[in-house]
Amino acid sequence: MQIKKPIAKLGAKETRLGVEAKKKKVKICKKSSSARKVLQLMDADEDANYKKALTKVLKADKRISKVKLEKELARYI
Repeated sequence: MQIKKPIAKLGAKETRLGVEAKKKKVKICKKSSSARKVLQLMDADEDANYKKALTKVLKADKRISKVKLEKELARYI
């Protein structure tokens, strides 16, 4: 006889998001570290704008594609 593990209780928001994602078959996305850095730079510096923050992050890591990063940031800005 197998003992079933108790199901963790989820909040109303978590449950609703999970159900909606399953219905729509949409994957809940997380921000990449590069996108997070751009957004943090924009928030931290008063003088920093989108373009300055983007170029700073792209210079720091040459492997990042500018096009892909801009597509991802378009979801959050």
